[in-house]
Amino acid sequence: MRAKLLIFIQLFLLAISSFAAPSYDAFLQALYQPIQTPILPPKNTFVFVLHSAAFHHVLKDQCLPGEYIDAVLEDFKRLVELGSQAKNINIILLLSDFDGSNLKAFSDGHLIVDRAQKEKLHLADPQTLGQLLQFAKLQFPNTDVYLTYRSHGFFPNVEQGFDENFPEEAYGIDTFASSLAMGGPVKTVFFAACEMAWAEVLYAVAPFTESVVASQVRVLESGVVGFDYSFLRDISNETTSQKINEMIAIDALSSFSEGPFLREKTKEQPVTLVELQGFSDLYKSFIDWIKQIESLNVDVKLHIAESIVKKEISQIFANDMKAHGKTREQILQRGEHLANIPNAEQYDMIMAISALVTIPDLSEALQKQGINLWLELYRRITLFHESPYSLKYGLSFHYPLLH
Repeated sequence: MRAKLLIFIQLFLLAISSFAAPSYDAFLQALYQPIQTPILPPKNTFVFVLHSAAFHHVLKDQCLPGEYIDAVLEDFKRLVELGSQAKNINIILLLSDFDGSNLKAFSDGHLIVDRAQKEKLHLADPQTLGQLLQFAKLQFPNTDVYLTYRSHGFFPNVEQGFDENFPEEAYGIDTFASSLAMGGPVKTVFFAACEMAWAEVLYAVAPFTESVVASQVRVLESGVVGFDYSFLRDISNETTSQKINEMIAIDALSSFSEGPFLREKTKEQPVTLVELQGFSDLYKSFIDWIKQIESLNVDVKLHIAESIVKKEISQIFANDMKAHGKTREQILQRGEHLANIPNAEQYDMIMAISALVTIPDLSEALQKQGINLWLELYRRITLFHESPYSLKYGLSFHYPLLH
């Protein structure tokens, strides 16, 4: 009797499992199933990951309810319109929203994939982005892929949860890099997110992409206004990757500056374009150089901060001090603040090298090594729209060192 009961239970559980919801992996495979098309795809494919479900709680004290959500959804609507207008390119849109997921693919102005699902996306699962990139390469083979990540930024040393669909799931650069390893390589990664121009971030993605476009600061207008992707209309098969990267940096991140909630200070965000060929070795040389200076018992952080304070006083605040009667102590405090925007562990690489090569009694070999690092970084970093709110030269690093 007991044996029959066990058999009945096993059969019952098997029957229930056959009606169970499909696994997340099966959902992704169905969502990202490419279709056959007679259209010969243009040579450039633009993939946009639009993470609306990350923004509900952001700046509630400063913005109207739903303001950030609306901006991401408006980006999606704007890109859908551009998808039907932009010729000579392929566009893939993935929207992660509170209502589920939406995938659209356009080629040469034609909508060829349109899938809306109630299933919600796990951004913290590397397969979500990794399989999306695989889909892009299967759907549009032999094309150059440009990836836009539209969500929150993340510090290079922190795994954090910001997906309100799955608040317990943490996300960070290691997960993002795992996705690129699964679905890359890509031509360029555009971080349409706050504070992503970190050397540590670039070091993690360098094996999987040729270039990165990002900003050192909070791109607040991306939340209250949205990005301007109209450059997509101007791309042809003859447009070079260098020109496309410049168009992304200038048009998408720095020039869309209209809207009722736009703050004065966000009208010109500093935007960085970095070419990553050889960057991994350059970054490791920079870390080794810093460690050699640390071995001399030099307070690296203090030396950088003091040098930046002096620079800010001489270049920015001297006239302000005279005009408004501010004390030297007030100016020093302001300089210290600028030296640590947006947190106490973020410093500009080129600025730091400029400060450290002036250390008294630093050996000629270390000075020469620092100057060569400075030149190499300056050669490969392009900074658009420098403003008083930038860290001046375009690429941050974490100190204390993470590697």
